[in-house]
Parts: sequence; structure tokens; C-alpha cells
Amino acid sequence: MTTLRYHVKLLNYDYLLITGIVWALGAFLTWFSYHTLNLGDMTISVLELVFPVPVAVLASAAFAGDPAREVVCTAERPVWQIVASRIAVVLGLLAVMAVLFDAYLAVLNIPLPGDGGWLEKQLVWFSPSLVLIFASLLASLWSRSATVGASVAVGVWLLEIILHDLLIGDAVLQGVWLDVSRRIFLFATLWETGVPFWLLNRELLAGIAAVLAVACLWRMSRTEWLLGGE
Repeated sequence: MTTLRYHVKLLNYDYLLITGIVWALGAFLTWFSYHTLNLGDMTISVLELVFPVPVAVLASAAFAGDPAREVVCTAERPVWQIVASRIAVVLGLLAVMAVLFDAYLAVLNIPLPGDGGWLEKQLVWFSPSLVLIFASLLASLWSRSATVGASVAVGVWLLEIILHDLLIGDAVLQGVWLDVSRRIFLFATLWETGVPFWLLNRELLAGIAAVLAVACLWRMSRTEWLLGGE
């Protein structure tokens, strides 16, 4: 329990408060849109666009935000296990946010976005969140800066939003490049509603997250890299 409290404290109570505020804002906007034609887009936006951002920012502090990094690197427990415990806390927070929002939608009698059963529909938020979380963690491990890690995650998030017309349209990309771009687009639920490859898109994103996770493990395999050595 003491270890869990330390992990939560390390992830910064202010960030946790912001995460709670984000959830409350998403719930309010969904309620506000309840009787509008944009209700479906709003629920997708909250789950797919909004929820992944604060947890990706939290993940950037899993190692780089620890003021006792040298102690962590010399502990008996491997560094990767300590960082994995902290990422588990982040993922747990994300799951709580999403499940509470699912329950909130059920109270309002609003259907969940996505295809398939309840578990498949959780991929609306789970797959893009995994990509941003591990991208943030990898960047923070490489740079030894939580700020850089958070900036990378937010930067990817913003680019996908701003350039979504180019990434999923045929104005620039053609043929196989367009197919690949559409199938690894983070926000396919919102901007490609009803496409037959939605589940494949979610699976590919999970695969990309797995590759990023392996890269994180490799980076943590040498403590001298984590502490600034060559």
C-alpha cells in the first residue's frame, strides 16, 4: 500500500485532479449534447480523443518524473518492474474513468460507440490510449525528461486531429499508403465511423503500442542510459 501511495504521489496529485476535471467536463458535455444531433460524436470524442491525453501525460512521469531515479536504478527490484507498476496505476486510472463513463452513459440511455460487444467497444479508448501512453513513456525514457515525454504524446495527438483530413483522405496519400494510414489512424471511431476495418484498426494500434512497450523495455535494460551515460 505504501508503494502504491508513492506511485500515485509521483504521478502528481495536480495531474490526477486535472484528470478528474477532464472526466467531469466530458460528462457535462455529453449531458449538454443529450438532445442534439451531435450526441454520438460527443461520446466518441470524450472516450477516444479526451480520455487518452491526461493519462499519457501521467505516464511520462513514471520514471523521468522520479526525483530518486538513481535510487530506483540501484534497487534490488528491476527498473522495468518499478516502471511497469506505475504504468499499471495509470492504466487502472484510465479504466476507472472509462468504466464510470460507460455507467454514466447507461444511466442516460446512450449507446456505447464502436462495434461488437461491450469488450470490443472498450477498444474505442483503450487502443489509442496505449499508443499515446507508451509513446510518452519511451520519449521520457530516451530524453530523461517527463516534459519531453508529455510533449511527444500531446504532439502526436494534435497532429492526428489537425491533419486528419490528409491522413484518411485521398488528397495527398494514395494506394497502399492511404490504406496503411487509415488502418493505423488513432481516431478512426470518430472520423471513419462505420468502416469495415474498425476492429483491425484497433488491433493494429494495440500492436504498435506493444512495439513501443518493447522499445521501452530495451531502453530500461541499461541503467547507464537512464542516468545519462552512453
